[in-house]
Amino acid sequence: GTPFRVASLLCQEKTVAEVLTGTNMQMAAEMLLERDVIGFNEFTEQALAAGRRGITCLKLQLSAHHKVESVEDGI
Repeated sequence: GTPFRVASLLCQEKTVAEVLTGTNMQMAAEMLLERDVIGFNEFTEQALAAGRRGITCLKLQLSAHHKVESVEDGI
């Protein structure tokens, strides 16, 4: 089966487990450093937040950068 399906089956055997999918490099890099120092629930929340931060759109990034430059030029 798929990695998600296998992980889901294994998760059902555990009392404290969670399956997160859609991992990106931002999430993996941030959470690799946190995995031994934070609790289970906090890890899950931070992993999801890091994953969301790692998803972006070039058009939005350029637009945000342009707005910052416009404000700085006006001062």
